[in-house]
Amino acid sequence: MIIKNESVVAEWSESQQQFHLIRFQKMLETNLTAFFEKRATSYIPIGIFDSMEEAEAFTRKLEKERQSD
Repeated sequence: MIIKNESVVAEWSESQQQFHLIRFQKMLETNLTAFFEKRATSYIPIGIFDSMEEAEAFTRKLEKERQSD
């Protein structure tokens, strides 16, 4: 896979107990801003995908697996 600015990142927030989907470039911008503002972020990248549809399917699968445990 080639990661592009348009790639979609699936993130997990433990504190919010939810997934977050964001474009790769936007994630980098957001994380860089947090770094310079010296603030923590609870989002953990868990996957990078070519499309929003792939990322959504991935998070739905993870949610089902998490609920069945």
